[in-house]
Amino acid sequence: MRKFSILAMVAAFILGTVALASAVEMKARGSFRVHANWTDNYNLEKTKQDNESEDDFNVYQRARVYFDFIANENVKAVLGFEIGDLTWGTDGQAQLGTDEKGIIEVKHAYLDFKLPETEIDVKAGLQGITLPNNLGSAILSDDMAALVLNIPVNDMFSVTAGWARLYNNDATQKTTTTTTVDNNGTDAISPFEVTTTTTTTPYNYHDEDDMAFLVLPIKMDGYTITPFGAYAWIGKDSSLSADPKKDSHAYWLGVSGKVTAIDPIVVMFDLNYGKLNADNDTYDASGWFMDLAVDYKMDMMTPELFFLYSSGEDSNIKDGHEVMPIISPDITATSFGFDGSALAHGGNIIHDANNNNYLGLWALGLKLKDISFMENLSHTLTFMYGKGTSDKDYVNNGGDDSTLTTKDSFTEFDFDTKYKMYENLAAIVELGYAKINYDEDLGTRGNNYKDQAAWKLAVGVKYNF
Repeated sequence: MRKFSILAMVAAFILGTVALASAVEMKARGSFRVHANWTDNYNLEKTKQDNESEDDFNVYQRARVYFDFIANENVKAVLGFEIGDLTWGTDGQAQLGTDEKGIIEVKHAYLDFKLPETEIDVKAGLQGITLPNNLGSAILSDDMAALVLNIPVNDMFSVTAGWARLYNNDATQKTTTTTTVDNNGTDAISPFEVTTTTTTTPYNYHDEDDMAFLVLPIKMDGYTITPFGAYAWIGKDSSLSADPKKDSHAYWLGVSGKVTAIDPIVVMFDLNYGKLNADNDTYDASGWFMDLAVDYKMDMMTPELFFLYSSGEDSNIKDGHEVMPIISPDITATSFGFDGSALAHGGNIIHDANNNNYLGLWALGLKLKDISFMENLSHTLTFMYGKGTSDKDYVNNGGDDSTLTTKDSFTEFDFDTKYKMYENLAAIVELGYAKINYDEDLGTRGNNYKDQAAWKLAVGVKYNF
């Protein structure tokens, strides 16, 4: 019933808008994709022994549809829905009958308008926020509830300022009951004395996470430089809290740049620094991240050399973390080790294997992009090699076994193909191979970290409109 109620509301909303077409113009846009993935050993650990990562074949699909309700050039509303990613045959998603619940999600829902008599643009509501980057943000790229102002100053300079509420957990009063048994009791029936104690924790309102950010893009002939900063207030009872005893604060500073003045060479770079301040040194974190990419455009391909580096943990696990704090990052440098795949479940495995973290590593890669020998058919070939930047004794002293250290390395090969069948419809094939060479003698790794490769073959179609 919930699914039908949502669909009924959406249909009524759309039909009502169509009826008022003379006053409001509606435009639809979005994307659909369906694909099959053959995979093995996505956790990059041993396979036959632990029986993990052995669900080798799955079919997925996703639909995203956005509606722009345009009153005039100054006012519009945006409403976006997502169905997926659905796994065919899975309970609650796409089983026989396909009448499943809870699969329609609100992706975006925001107002977009200009302040009267100005060029200041305001976006208020559920929207996508990504901090400036070239190879994917190492700090934040996600959907959230936010208020964003874009203030154009002149043709070369503008100001973007925003505030977002990431979480508001509505902490409530909690009651805990503790039962104690004392065998020195004198009860005639039982020699045990039972004592029950009830403890009530009062309401606590330190449960919000807020973030403010400022972006200052500077555009001139041949280059773009975008400095930015962000600041977060993290309640001690919130989902993001690192310190359960006191509110925390975090800030980030960065600059993203792109140089096109030396055509056909394009240089791109990002430099980020972040720090988390908590009441306890154990929860503190500070570190930095950088990337650099150089493209050389040729007639039949575009070679790209890229490099990423992030600070890693030191040997002391009690003095905080030496990696940059993150909110919701999304590095897209490659299509298997990182999150650059055009299809679901097609990548990010180095992130997932590295304690669910993009940081604490360096990587050097070579891409041959947009290789084309015939019309509408293109390929991208990628090779990447990297190592961890965390001290090996971080793992030996009790740090997470999956943390990539200076004793661990990884390699990746990708071959991705795109065939443009029609104007908006493309067939996509992604081949990927990745392997992490762990030092299995560190920490408590043992046989779970025997060197095992991961691979994928993903085949699908994608329709953009």
